[in-house]
Amino acid sequence: MSGGIAQLPPIAVPLIGIWGALGIGTVAARIVGGSELAVRIRTWWWMIGLVSAALLLGPVASVLFIAGLSFLGLREFLSILPFRASDRPALAWIYLAVPVQYGLVLYGWYGLFAVCLPIYAVAFLTVRLALLGETRGF
Repeated sequence: MSGGIAQLPPIAVPLIGIWGALGIGTVAARIVGGSELAVRIRTWWWMIGLVSAALLLGPVASVLFIAGLSFLGLREFLSILPFRASDRPALAWIYLAVPVQYGLVLYGWYGLFAVCLPIYAVAFLTVRLALLGETRGF
């Protein structure tokens, strides 16, 4: 048997289902109407398009895409937290942890990936602040 679904990459089948469901949702939204719903559907088209492109481009593109999302999410999260002036240098180390983590994934070092942030990074930042004498708020 030549052609058909057997020749598609494995990720294509779920993506086709997602794109189909989004298409049905778009048609339903146009029937129902509403500007807020239209904006949400348009946003979903962009999100699904970007995720699909990253997945179809391969593992490296997927990891880089998720790393970028992680960096943006971390930046957004840290922007709402109050920090002391002495905490600012530690933030540089936190931002550096993102490419290190995803670099470990790209190189296949899953064991080190699993312990790098939860154990080594937290211990490093805690010891660093303690050595600087910033023990308030621990």
